[in-house]
Amino acid sequence: MGEAHPCFSGILFLWATAHHLKGLKMTTETTTEQTGSEIKEIEIKSMFIECREWFDKVNGNSYFSARIWVNGGQVAILPFQYGYGDQFIYEAQKKLTELGYLQPEQMFRGMWSYAKAFGYDYYTSKAYTNKNQMFKLYEKYTEEKVTISNKETN
Repeated sequence: MGEAHPCFSGILFLWATAHHLKGLKMTTETTTEQTGSEIKEIEIKSMFIECREWFDKVNGNSYFSARIWVNGGQVAILPFQYGYGDQFIYEAQKKLTELGYLQPEQMFRGMWSYAKAFGYDYYTSKAYTNKNQMFKLYEKYTEEKVTISNKETN
């Protein structure tokens, strides 16, 4: 397969964050040793999963890494791991459930179906790349856990 143009995922990301529907209200809770606990309410308007896949020609295995964006802000990174095809979506769904963006009882529902039910935009993008261009966890990487403040309306 050919590689996606490097600007494509950035353009899709900008379009995804600019094009919003009614959304899903959530409460986030950030806990740090210095500041204690901070709770704020947000509304989900878009969710974007950006994937990079690499094929190891020597061993014949495929690997991926991904970044998860909610409302234009990065909420998680899925580091380099084995998988191909849509595996990045399933792993992102697990991570989003762990962080509270998805309800545990919805774990096995399709992401597009979940987004449609809650009224927010959902996008994915995958680029085939080199191993050195995979997403990595960085030194000051943090994740926020959230709780959903309203229930499914559809």
